[in-house]
Amino acid sequence: MKNSKIKDLLNFEISIRYGRCDKFENKKLLEKIIPSSEWLSHLFDMNYLDLFRYYYNNEKPLNKIYFENKAIFFSPETESFYFLLEKCKDSKQDIIDMAKKMYLNENDD
Repeated sequence: MKNSKIKDLLNFEISIRYGRCDKFENKKLLEKIIPSSEWLSHLFDMNYLDLFRYYYNNEKPLNKIYFENKAIFFSPETESFYFLLEKCKDSKQDIIDMAKKMYLNENDD
């Protein structure tokens, strides 16, 4: 999994918990988007752990990321890692430690 590209993950079936969507909706959208934009193709070819590093943003607030000199603005509903930490103050350090260990390859031990 750690070597997976974003497009690999989007090719999985959507969970039945999201019953309003066709289980192959992500795959269908990906097939339409990738041929239309080289930039988006590069984005979806990115390893998902690399994208997580953007999202993690050193635990700071984030409303956009830059990829290949283009800004990707988040919708108001999209929350960064920082907001997760703000919501879960009691578990903040555990979440940081786990993210570093599992996603950022930073181990203290």
